[in-house]
Formats: sequence, C-alpha cells, structure tokens
Amino acid sequence: MLRTLLAILVTVSTFSTGFSQIFDPVSWSFSAERVSETEANLFFDAKIKDGWHLYSQFIDGDGPVPTSFAFQELGSAKLIGTVSEEEGHSSIDPNFEMELKYFENKARFIQKVKVSAAATVVTGELEFMVCNDERCLPPDFLAFEFKIPAAAAPKVAQVSAEQVVE
Repeated sequence: MLRTLLAILVTVSTFSTGFSQIFDPVSWSFSAERVSETEANLFFDAKIKDGWHLYSQFIDGDGPVPTSFAFQELGSAKLIGTVSEEEGHSSIDPNFEMELKYFENKARFIQKVKVSAAATVVTGELEFMVCNDERCLPPDFLAFEFKIPAAAAPKVAQVSAEQVVE
C-alpha cells in the first residue's frame, strides 16, 4: 500500500512539475496585529481558487503533505502555543481515498506571539499541498515575514493649571 502510494505520488509529482508553472491555485498574504502591549496575532491567509483544496495541518497516515509552519527568526517574539486553523471541511478525498480535513476558497491560520513593546520581525517558511479532483501539485514552500509594529505609547494625562485644585 505504501509503495503504491509512493509510486503514485512520484508519478503525479513528475507530471505535475510542468503544470506547477501553469497552476498557482493558492495565493498567500501575511499580516500582524497587536492585540495588547505584550501580545500579537500573526495571520496567514490563503485565497484558494475554485475546485482546489488546501490541506489541514492535521493529516494522519499516508495522505497528502499537511500544511506546516517553520519559524526561523523570532526577533523579540516568543510563540504562544501552536498555529491554529479554521474549522474547514472533512470528507473522503478521491486522490487519497481517505477522510481528510481541507479548506476551499479561503483559509486562515493564526499564531499568537508574546512580544516586547518594541517593533520586531518574525520570519519563517510554510509548506503546503493542494489538490483538485483530478490532480495534486507537489508540495510548495513559501517564505513569510511579519513586521510587528511597536506598541502604542501610553497616553499621558494633560492637566492644565486651571484644573489643579488646592
């Protein structure tokens, strides 16, 4: 079973390599948002073309390559937990003949980070795989960079001389 699946993946990868130049079914965008002086959310947003599936991070067995995130430079940030993902869909995938969790049209992944008040940069690489009902493209790698802005300076109360009561 494993050899058969491996042979199929190699064959699909060989033929899909030429198609990967033509097909680009997923576009990614990255954004960071401070939620407090000490925390920020990193958003990985995928826009998926009709008919294509982007696979979850949580794939068991001999299925497709799961979406994964490798953080390389964290600056002053520290990861809080792991990358979370939306609910997505689960069904039997015709390419792998097994139940898989995947995303259609769009997907959002979120990593929470602890940050200092200063601006910082987080970099890394994500790996993902997409399929439609007829073919799978080989796993793809994409570098990401988040520029987390500095925390807003605390507002200092301004008191005029007339407001001071003695």
